Parts: sequence; C-alpha cells; structure tokens
Amino acid sequence: ARQIAQRTVRLALSNLSGETRTLRVIERVPVSEIEDVKVQVVPDAAWAAEGADGMVSAAVSLAPHETRELSLVWRLEANSKVVLPV
Repeated sequence: ARQIAQRTVRLALSNLSGETRTLRVIERVPVSEIEDVKVQVVPDAAWAAEGADGMVSAAVSLAPHETRELSLVWRLEANSKVVLPV
C-alpha cells in the first residue's frame, strides 16, 4: 500500500510601488534520497522546475499596488514501510 501526503505552500506577493513589477519567485521542495519515497510537484503552469535539486520558479508580473497569492502544491508518496512526517 502507498502512503500519500500533499502539501501546499502559499506565498503572498504585493507590489507597493506605482509601477508594474515583474519578478521571479524561487521555492524549494524536498528531494528524496530514498528509493521508496517520491516527491512530485503537482503540475501548474505557473511553476517550472529548475533541475533535480528541488528548485522551482515562477515568473510573476504585478500591477501597481496589486496583491496576489501564489500557491505551490507538492506530493510525497512512499511505500507502507516508510514513516512519513506528520
């Protein structure tokens, strides 16, 4: 039997200036070194993988005085003999 734990990271972004700003947000997800544990980012057009080190990034453009929430969802899958963190 497989165990699945899903996590969501929510980031609040605000542009306090009077001009449109474009930025690159970089977040890190866990990387498994154990064969019985897999970590996957849930596909989302906003996020792109940066390589095998768990780094993902999103390009965001914020209008003047705009606030936006950006979410990143990742899933941890393990076989039944692995103890997952709570």
